[in-house]
Amino acid sequence: ERLPAVDRGGSSDPFVELLVGGNKQKTKTIKKTLSPEWNEPFSIEVPAGASSLECSVYDENFAQFNTFMGTVVVCLDQLEVGKDTVQVFPLGNRSLAGSIASGNLRLLLNYFAQGKDTLRYPEVDMGDVRQKAAESGAGSCTVTIVAAMDLPVSDPKNSGLTCYAEARANDYKAATSVVEGSRQPVFNAPVLLEITPDCQVVEIVVFEKASALNIRRGDVPIGIATILLASLPPNPSFLWYDLMPVRPGDARMGAIKVVTDPHFIPELKLNRPRREVSRVRANASKGLGTLEMVVIAAKQLPSAEGRDREPLVIVTAGNRKVTIESGKKGLNPVWNKPVVLEISPDVEEVKLEVLDRLGNATNGGKNLGVITVKLDDLKEGEEYDFWSDLKTGETLRAQGSLRVMVNYVQKI
Repeated sequence: ERLPAVDRGGSSDPFVELLVGGNKQKTKTIKKTLSPEWNEPFSIEVPAGASSLECSVYDENFAQFNTFMGTVVVCLDQLEVGKDTVQVFPLGNRSLAGSIASGNLRLLLNYFAQGKDTLRYPEVDMGDVRQKAAESGAGSCTVTIVAAMDLPVSDPKNSGLTCYAEARANDYKAATSVVEGSRQPVFNAPVLLEITPDCQVVEIVVFEKASALNIRRGDVPIGIATILLASLPPNPSFLWYDLMPVRPGDARMGAIKVVTDPHFIPELKLNRPRREVSRVRANASKGLGTLEMVVIAAKQLPSAEGRDREPLVIVTAGNRKVTIESGKKGLNPVWNKPVVLEISPDVEEVKLEVLDRLGNATNGGKNLGVITVKLDDLKEGEEYDFWSDLKTGETLRAQGSLRVMVNYVQKI
């Protein structure tokens, strides 16, 4: 219903193309209507590993390419097996370019039998895992990149794209094989990641493979999913993660299905400030408080297209400023640097601003966001370790989060 008028005269000749994995079927074409009723039954085999049904509406043209009118992606995991489900879905775009997508599509769905997804897992020698943990403190986590759904295409004339995914843990990277011609690719690629104590997250990055005509451009990142290791359950989990845009401000770039199985995740040993009791007492005698802090890490900072970021943090309390740098590049930096601040009675908050040392107005920006710690919210002598979402201004959320530990040792 309410489809866009594509043809002259204010009408369209719509049909629907259904795609599950590599299996494709389509409805008949209904002429000159914006509210077609097909009422056609289909039985589509769901291949092993397929995770979604894509229904794309087109206007039929005999003299040229059919005109795309909108698409719906249904996650099969969300359907109850063996039960009829009737639902109205809004039609959306599948391209980063402009589109005429509008209207709704009403479907009756019944997922009669879920095909067996034989997930692949790497072989894990638990004896080796325990030995590495004892010797170096390193851990390991199995990650299986299963599939992606609702990926955008750079050219609206194409119904699919050639892509692959890459798992990253600090400097370690492992890529899946390349899948051609699909917005719902199935990778089913297992990876065993070594997790060092300073690794806070695992990244899954989806790339569009460069064609022979665009080989100089190179492969283009489509979206990034960030998995916080500390939040993983001890048992295998099977979840969809949103792919965040490469450029800040872009819409969500689809989703990726990942199986995680942490075998041992080492805890980051915080580099707490060495407390000098004499200094705390001296500050108190001068009417000053003492705040201990560890600037620990950031996660999921926005990427700068075509270059690396080198994040740093500026801590501000009144007229006192401290700069925290690591000299390393990336979107999930770990600083683990201690800070001790003298707090005067007129200071009500501490600000931590994340900046890109390499950034400027023309290459992706320098200011990445800020968090504010209200001192009245802190109890004296109590340690707080938390992640806080970065913001621009007072309320507008930026992309990414910052982890800090604070302890107001002496309040005034």
